Amino acid sequence: MNICRIASVFAFSTASVFAVGCSQPQKPDGMPELYPCVVKLTQEGEPLADASILCLSDDPKLIRWAVTGRADANGVAKIFTMGKFEGAPSAISPSSFRKTPPQPPTPQAFPTT
Repeated sequence: MNICRIASVFAFSTASVFAVGCSQPQKPDGMPELYPCVVKLTQEGEPLADASILCLSDDPKLIRWAVTGRADANGVAKIFTMGKFEGAPSAISPSSFRKTPPQPPTPQAFPTT
């Protein structure tokens, strides 16, 4: 009897965790409708890998919604609003790109004997 109870509690808990883990973050009040946006960054015809992108709007109502993305190795960047909401409001255009330099490897401690 106890094993069945434990199994049902475990199954309910697991289902609850998956339901919470898969839910989308709640959009803040006043956030405009977002449209999916993917861009490809190139420089002299070659993909611009590891570049960050910032998009701004001339519309004062949209200025508070930060729209950014980061290019992968192929120069493709998926655009997000406020870092977690996929897509961008309309009337947003790429404003700046920044290629970040490669990060040096993290130093490792030498073993002491």
